[in-house]
Parts: sequence; C-alpha cells; structure tokens
Amino acid sequence: MIDIIKSSSLLVVVLVIPVFSGAAAKDPLTRDEDISNTLIDVNVSKEGEIYQYDYTIMSSASNVGVISKFFLDLSCGLEFESIEIPVPTERPGYEGNVSRDGNHVPAELFAESGTSGLYAITVFNHALWGVHIPPGEQLGRLSVLSPAPPGPRSYRIEPLFRTDPSWDYSGLDEETPGVPWIDDFTVTGTVTGPACAKDDSQSDLFLGSGTEPFKINTLLSYSEPKQDPVYLDNIGDTFRLNIHYAESIQKPSFKAKLNGTDISDRFNPVPGKQETVEFDGPWKRLNRLSLSVLGVVDGRIKGQSGEKRPSQSRNTPADEKAARKFDEFKSRDTDVFHIWFREGEL
Repeated sequence: MIDIIKSSSLLVVVLVIPVFSGAAAKDPLTRDEDISNTLIDVNVSKEGEIYQYDYTIMSSASNVGVISKFFLDLSCGLEFESIEIPVPTERPGYEGNVSRDGNHVPAELFAESGTSGLYAITVFNHALWGVHIPPGEQLGRLSVLSPAPPGPRSYRIEPLFRTDPSWDYSGLDEETPGVPWIDDFTVTGTVTGPACAKDDSQSDLFLGSGTEPFKINTLLSYSEPKQDPVYLDNIGDTFRLNIHYAESIQKPSFKAKLNGTDISDRFNPVPGKQETVEFDGPWKRLNRLSLSVLGVVDGRIKGQSGEKRPSQSRNTPADEKAARKFDEFKSRDTDVFHIWFREGEL
C-alpha cells in the first residue's frame, strides 16, 4: 500500500535526468540500501490537555542507504472530544490533512524549519515527513501534537530508492525472485506515539510490516522479532517467529509463504493464542516470509476494503443476509518479514 499526499496547491516537478557515462550498469541483485541500523528517539511532553511528541531519527554510520521518508501510524476508529490543538501560524512544507475518512487520532504536525520539505497526514491516516538523512547523520524536531495519550505505535522509514539508468532493471519486476525493491529495505517497528486509546492500556507487541488501519493490523502481532527487516550472520542461523493471533481471526483463511512456497501447514493459528515457529537455513541473500489472515474487526474503520459478497436483494433469505452482513466486517491483515543473509546466494 502506498501513502498518498494530495494538494490543491501548485505542484512544481523538477526532473533530474542522470547523465549515464556508458559504463556497465549495476546488477540490481547486488543492490544494498540498508537503513536498518537506525534509532528513532521520542521526547514526550504535555501542556494542558495536549501531548507533544518530538521525534529524532539517528542513522548509524554503518547504514548504506539514505533515509527519505518517516511514517507514523495515527489511524484510530475511536471518538475523541473536540479540542483545539495550538500550532504555529507558519508551517513551511505542511501539506495539510488529506485523510480520506478522518479515522485517526486528533493530531497536528509540525517540522522545525530545515528538517522536512514536505509533511502531512496522508490519505491512509499516517503522519509522513519527507526527509534526507545520510548514514552517520540525524534529524530532529519532527513533531505531533495530540490529546491522545502515549502508547506503542507502528512506524516506517524508507530509503531513497532510484531506478535510474545506472541500474540494469531490464526484464525485471517485483515478482522476479531475489531482486530487492524498496519494501525489502524499508524498516518497520514500534515507537511511542499518540495511542488509539483513551488511556495507556496498550499492548507493546509489534504489529508487523502491514500498513492496514490499527484495528485490522492487530489481527496478527509479534513478540519476536519486533522489527523488520531481520539480518542473519550465518547461513544456518535460526529465524524465530513468536506470533500472536487475535480472538477474531478466521482460522481457515490463514496463509503463510516463504519465498513463494506455501508453508501454511507449519502454523496452527488458534484464535486468541500464540505460538513459536522456527526456520533454519540454508538461506538465500533475500528471503520473504509473508503471513496473512482474515478477521472480524469490531467497529471496523469505515472505507477499508473487506471481502464482501454481492449486495442483498429483497428476496434474499434471512440467514444469507446475516452471513453477508457478517462478511462486510471481514478484513485481511498481511505482514511480510524480510530476512537478509548477507553472504547468501543471489
């Protein structure tokens, strides 16, 4: 899923055409935009009824890629009392709130001058700041103001990822095995932020790499690992997954694949339970473990896609109408773990 910013203001697009010297183009199979060694620090303060969350992003010198975007999940279906959130009069780079349905905690964003050239609350209810943080550098004063109390929130940082002529992507796409794309280097994790709650009673489980709204994203959660991607040092290392299933999951709908091969039979998705599943090598350089399940989300956020049946007619039997109404509240939580082995085969 791609977060979108729409603006009615004038959009100026500057095209930078890379000059390709004619040297042999690089092989995308060898591409490395690793930004996993990044620390997200947050300072939380409160004035009156408003919390201020100030984020600092610190990219280690051991990173390879340049951090270009920082997302923070604000989605929420709860009703909050109307409250005025004071913000600076001038907010250069602020594109506004373009949420398609308003299902997020009450929030205003701010970025100190010189930190983010573009920031907004996106169509899919995430705070987004466009940034430029090379390895070994840090950027701070990316702020959220909200009456929502502190709690665990999912974040996502993306690297700068260009497909200019210096890379030979001819004949390759996102279905080509082993070819890394931006999602394979995107880092997801959990950080303190304005919670979808009226108090501080929040789980600290990792909700995975999915970008579904908060309630849907809780159908599958994890106590190990608590970040994606994961890097392994040895070809025979064990990858351990401790997965938690929500009470409302539909067990028959659970699907799991490792590098495209169905491995659903290695899991026992019991609603309300958790289990540990281990995977051993040998590993490829890049491995993708995808997990998904359908569930019934009580008070589901409106406007999100579920698996619906055709519309009802006046002659539809009552039991079938009930079944269709039930299906309207089903949604799928999908997570992908990107497991890297540095020395593995391409």
